[in-house]
Amino acid sequence: MRSQGWQERRPLSPPLAVPTLRSLSEEGCVRKISEQLEQEVELLHAHICEGLGDAKRVLILYLLAEGPRNVAELTASLGIAQPTVSHHLKVLRDRGLIAARREGTAVYYSLSDYRIIEALDLLREMLADLLAQRAGLLESARAARSRPAMEEDKR
Repeated sequence: MRSQGWQERRPLSPPLAVPTLRSLSEEGCVRKISEQLEQEVELLHAHICEGLGDAKRVLILYLLAEGPRNVAELTASLGIAQPTVSHHLKVLRDRGLIAARREGTAVYYSLSDYRIIEALDLLREMLADLLAQRAGLLESARAARSRPAMEEDKR
C-alpha cells in the first residue's frame, strides 16, 4: 500500500510568486520588499562586510581557500603576531565565514563556503575595472588639457 499523504506534505518554503507592478502598488508590496531588502542589507553588512573589512582577514580567507590551516601555519604565512591572527579568526568565525575543527591540540580552520572566494574575486575584478576606468578618464582629462596648449604652439 502506498504511503498516504505524500502530496499533503508542505514544501520547505513557499513557491516564489512573481508579482506584477499593479499588484505591488495595490498591496503595498513595494514597501514590504523595500523593508526586507533593507533588513538583508543590514544583515549582509553586519555579518559579512564587517568580516571582510580588514585586508588581513581577506588574506586569511585566500589562504584557507588553499586548504585547512592552523593558527601557527597562518601566523607563519602572514608574518603577523599569533594573537592578531587569532583575533581575525574569531571575527571570521563569528560571522560564519570560516569553520574550526579540532585535531588533538591543534584547531584547523577552513572556509565555511567557498563562494566567499568567488565573491571576493568578483569584487576585486570590479575594483580593477573601476580603477582602469578612472585611470582612463584621468588620462583623457590630461590629454584634453594639453590639447589647447599644443594648438597654441602650432599657431
